[in-house]
Amino acid sequence: MSKNNKISFFVSSLIGLHTALPYIEEFQKRNINIYLIVPDALYTSLYKTKDFKLIKISDISYKNRFTLMLHALMRILFVNEDYSSIYKYWLSQRLQNKKKWLVQLIRFFQKILPKWASNQVNRNLSCWVGALLANPFPTSKIVAISLPVESFLLCSRGIQVYTIMESWDHPAKAPVGYESQKVFVWNKALKKDWDHYQGDQDIRIAYPVKLDYVISLDKHKTTKVIESDNTGMSKVTYMYPTTFGSSSSLSFFSEEKQLIHKLCHVTQSLGIVLLIKPKPNSRMGELDEFRKYGHVDIGAYQKNEGGGNYTLEQNYNEARLKDLEKANLVINLGTTFAIDAAAFGLPVLQLYIDAPSKFPYLSTIAKYPHLARHLYCYEDCIFKIDDDNDLTKQFKFLSSPADHMAQAKQFSEHLRQWIMPEMTLSEAVENVVDSILE
Repeated sequence: MSKNNKISFFVSSLIGLHTALPYIEEFQKRNINIYLIVPDALYTSLYKTKDFKLIKISDISYKNRFTLMLHALMRILFVNEDYSSIYKYWLSQRLQNKKKWLVQLIRFFQKILPKWASNQVNRNLSCWVGALLANPFPTSKIVAISLPVESFLLCSRGIQVYTIMESWDHPAKAPVGYESQKVFVWNKALKKDWDHYQGDQDIRIAYPVKLDYVISLDKHKTTKVIESDNTGMSKVTYMYPTTFGSSSSLSFFSEEKQLIHKLCHVTQSLGIVLLIKPKPNSRMGELDEFRKYGHVDIGAYQKNEGGGNYTLEQNYNEARLKDLEKANLVINLGTTFAIDAAAFGLPVLQLYIDAPSKFPYLSTIAKYPHLARHLYCYEDCIFKIDDDNDLTKQFKFLSSPADHMAQAKQFSEHLRQWIMPEMTLSEAVENVVDSILE
């Protein structure tokens, strides 16, 4: 088989596979054979398929354990801990359960060793690891869906890696750990993010595949007219999509539930229906404690085990669209679903929490780069929660649409302009595949 008619996809999760599938299908239309390189769990769920040849990542990485350890150690020692607030938290969690003497040793060398510039990390890792690792893949061209596990394998010499962005928060989460021939991101703003944090040279605009279910509606939903019931009272539904879940850090999830309880009390007193939307990877029933409030509805769950082991199937997307149809406005803390709602045309009320006494964990997300750069940057449109005033009083602005609806509409329009692509999904996929094959 010629190397020109085969290509490998390096996919680390079900949600990554969701992004990969349109591209895989386009390659197959062009008679390109696909090798799908996946973790064990994904291999087990896909092993019966005949659409592509499956390879376990573990089978390759096990044979290259030394380079795996070298790559991991270099990422810890030579990457500045302040690469981003998300990376700093990730690093502390990774070291949390290690033996004390090992953590002390790592911290010692972290202090004395020089640090690479953020945009040089991936190049340096590829250089050092690639010198020791020959191509272990069946093809020379590899399409990686961000963020890949065991990314040291993508430093191998003799390969060309093409990275496709799965989520908008990936550029600043952590160094991907390898250098890409080309990178395909959602928009110009995220192109700047990728350049700043990852340092790849050839970054191009593709498409936000995970948002196609709402973008492809090709309509700008107008604000829903507020109806009245037979008592003459207004019927208003505000949606709150959760930012954290039980598979996230429990400290963050616990604080967010405190915030939601307060929001439940406030909306109940104002006669507003509150629709609480679970995350796509929320475990079934994890928000059911809020059903005790008579005015609360819980949005669609989908069956999954939490973490990255979830996808976005058509029936789930249809259920999410039905939830959006119910809402007059979306109240957002820090979830991607604000972008979904804006693409749908709903006003988005963006909260900003700076209340370290009330919410010490939730207050830290204000430093998350993707939120700071793309949500919290519209200062005239965000609603701040602080320690200075009673939380119930701070939510009183919800009692008057005049106090928040204009900003919510303006913020939504900012997000809509930010996310709406210039091409359709099929056009973008064709362009990406053309670019990889050239």
